Amino acid sequence: MGVILRSASWHERGAAPVSRAISTSSALIVWTAATAAVWGLLSVRALPTPVLTTLGIGALIVAAVLVMRSVAKAPVRLTRAMWQLISLMSPTALLMATFPLIIGDIAAIGQVKAILAVSVAVPWISAATTMPVYGQLSDVDRDDEPAFFRAFMSILPAVLAWSIAPILAFAAVVGAFLGWRPNLMGLFLVGLTVNVLFSHMLIAVQETHRFAIVVASWACYAGTLFLAPQLWYLAPLAGCVPVLVVLRRAWPAVLRPRRVDAGAVARDVGYGLRVPEKSFLLPVIEL
Repeated sequence: MGVILRSASWHERGAAPVSRAISTSSALIVWTAATAAVWGLLSVRALPTPVLTTLGIGALIVAAVLVMRSVAKAPVRLTRAMWQLISLMSPTALLMATFPLIIGDIAAIGQVKAILAVSVAVPWISAATTMPVYGQLSDVDRDDEPAFFRAFMSILPAVLAWSIAPILAFAAVVGAFLGWRPNLMGLFLVGLTVNVLFSHMLIAVQETHRFAIVVASWACYAGTLFLAPQLWYLAPLAGCVPVLVVLRRAWPAVLRPRRVDAGAVARDVGYGLRVPEKSFLLPVIEL
């Protein structure tokens, strides 16, 4: 388990520096406790939803402050691992603060079932469709960002094309069991497809440790949900914007697509179906 916060203080006599650190697990315990407390209140409807939403955001901020103050009185330096932790927390934290505020608007237009179905399907479909990306880029150096971004963009058309079959398969299963009318099935397909695209785009910044961009992407996703809940199925496109800005110099590589190993891609898709994508798994709980 990595160290996420570090600081240095001095012995009273000034002899030698003392290094103090707090582990990732400790931060996760504090954050989880704060989140569980707010969701416990929400589940029993002890307070109005807007109040709980405010408490949820406040609890996360307080938890972060307590963790930082527990290190030392000396200045605290955020490490890359801290940004990674924030990026892992951001989907749940941001969606937890957003969905309670918009679920009434979604219910009013009769699309709660569609968004629930998308939320359940996305972890598996994302794992299945993104797994081939890692395999096809295994020989590309992540430290050479320009080269990695070009390689990523060059395989994007192929891996997205391979995503069509799993998406249609999931849609067929949902249609067969739920018997939805065409417009609801259309929303489900669109929501599933754009979330798959979003999960692909996140790979580029996650693999190059651009964790601040990951947080920005989820913030754009949640912000769009809050501002336009009736367009929930397009929110992932807003989340793609920060990544596209980072990748802007690599855009031309899309026009020079790289061939992929069809057999390897098929195996990766099959493996991915057994391993839900962790970055999407927690937000499902929020619905």
